[in-house]
Amino acid sequence: MPRPAINLLSLVIAVLFCIGLATSCKKGDGSSLLNSTTGTGTKPIAAIKLTGTVVAGAGKKLTLSVSALGTASVQKDVTLSTISAGLDMDASGLLPASMIGSSGFIFTGDSVIYNGITITNKTGIVTHGDMLNATKLYGNLAYATVAFGDGSGPQITTKRIPFFLYYKAVDQSGNPVPAHGADLFGIAHGYSNGNKLIASPLTYLPVSGDLISGFKLSMVNFNISQGACILTIGLTPADLEASNGFNLHPLSVLAGGAGYANYINGTIVYNGTSLSGPVAFSTGYTSASVIQDPKYTGTGYSALATGSTVRIVTSNGFNYIYTISNSAYTTVIENPASSGENRSIFGIDFFTQNEFLVDYTNHQIGLKNL
Repeated sequence: MPRPAINLLSLVIAVLFCIGLATSCKKGDGSSLLNSTTGTGTKPIAAIKLTGTVVAGAGKKLTLSVSALGTASVQKDVTLSTISAGLDMDASGLLPASMIGSSGFIFTGDSVIYNGITITNKTGIVTHGDMLNATKLYGNLAYATVAFGDGSGPQITTKRIPFFLYYKAVDQSGNPVPAHGADLFGIAHGYSNGNKLIASPLTYLPVSGDLISGFKLSMVNFNISQGACILTIGLTPADLEASNGFNLHPLSVLAGGAGYANYINGTIVYNGTSLSGPVAFSTGYTSASVIQDPKYTGTGYSALATGSTVRIVTSNGFNYIYTISNSAYTTVIENPASSGENRSIFGIDFFTQNEFLVDYTNHQIGLKNL
């Protein structure tokens, strides 16, 4: 999946607020990443605080605080996704109700500006999930500055960047999703499936010297209720060295000049079944991992039993095994012919035992066992 044209990058320059760290992001809970240096003196842009929440049963959610869009106060904890690209934000509370209709935004002309947010007349639909369990967002291409990061730690404000502003979101059955219930902060390589101008907000942050555009996500600990500064923005050359422990996987070029894939190839073994195909890892899959098995003959999807083990071996030798329990690693099997999805996607529990890295510049991801 390609990044947006290079001229978009010239539109945005990060403004770092809170260069120092507050006490809730002190050494020992992830903030030391902000002050780390390499032999060349390269430093990451910032280490941003994320908060992990156990939702229900085995469900877990990892969120990032978005404080403002343009001049509009947001103050929302938005789900972080490592498989989606771009910011999706509900217009509720950001625009007056008179501008939000049941079938679209209400304004005349090519665009309108409200609270520092430019809403264009370019409409689209963003889909999260697959054909068996999808959420659809209906909205428009918009532009605004985006301020994110918890107030107790480092905060970043971009210049104006493209994002998806939606007026309606519905679940698989067509039922409306509660206000801001489908908000997403996507940091994957590539672009939004709703508009190719929209990419991860992190890709618009400038880097200089030896710093590489990308991010590193440290292990997620859901026992730390106050959150931790575990999302490091900007990669150093040392991050990509073999001695740092990341198994790097180049992303494949997609056919037809469509950019780079956001998945890698691997082999999955479960309950005596072995299959090979595209594999991806997503913090946005909050309730279950999903294995796509062409030989699965059931209807819809089927959950693997508690005590089942799943093994993942990637094309570059990354090896990981997990066991399903009542409180973690829920995994379901689908047939790609029914789901419309060919990637097996491993969800939030993967990140409780592994570190994850995306290198936007060199088009690769990194996986690291802990």
